[in-house]
Amino acid sequence: MNITTEYLPEYRDQVFQLIKEFEQESFRELGLELNPDTFDDAVESQKDSSFLMLVDGKVEGLLSGTLVNGFGLKGTIWQEVIWYVRKPYRKYGLKLFKMAYSTLKDRGVDAIMTAHLNNRIGMRIGRMYKRLGFKPVETHYIRRLDDGDR
Repeated sequence: MNITTEYLPEYRDQVFQLIKEFEQESFRELGLELNPDTFDDAVESQKDSSFLMLVDGKVEGLLSGTLVNGFGLKGTIWQEVIWYVRKPYRKYGLKLFKMAYSTLKDRGVDAIMTAHLNNRIGMRIGRMYKRLGFKPVETHYIRRLDDGDR
């Protein structure tokens, strides 16, 4: 297993498929889908702060985010956008996260902001974040706008 920040063009289709799997596992019931028309622009904007987990040269995990200097706060925050590892390799997910943490710290990032889904796996990840010293600060909700008025 190798963890890299180098996003090579030959990884494009593998990353696309990995994110499609994440979408199916995470947002299937909402009917939200990966947009192939904007995928390459999104990757381009995040590739410098993305971490790929390679197993035998194949992308099996991804932790990607974006740098923000939000809310008028002093310092730079790395906001996680996606963290997904295929099921057979999830035991290495924490290693991917720790490598990203170390790299971002070395780059001078002041804080990491992350989230998790409100499902069984997400709850386990939430407990892991707390063990790693993260503090919960916000709860997110989502609703499709075409669901009609309630």
